[in-house]
Amino acid sequence: PVDVVKTRLQSNPDRYSNIIDGAMNIAQTEGIKGFALGAQATIAGYFWYGLSVYPTYAFSKWYLTNVALDSAVAMANPDGIALIAGALAAITASF
Repeated sequence: PVDVVKTRLQSNPDRYSNIIDGAMNIAQTEGIKGFALGAQATIAGYFWYGLSVYPTYAFSKWYLTNVALDSAVAMANPDGIALIAGALAAITASF
């Protein structure tokens, strides 16, 4: 629901004065179904994110810790490994 109001505010800023006005207007003119518009795209996006980011992060972290880096370096830099693994996961999700 928030995505619908946000998108409408961004695409037509003169139509609503703020997010509350946008939500009220959609509810009055289109009913509750108005908030479900575009839900399929949002669900697909969340599905892809969950399908790609979490496994890529876990694999990247494991690979960096156990294969790519010396164990002493890996043990001394867990935060750096987590940051790199997160960046690789975000890049994967972008495709």
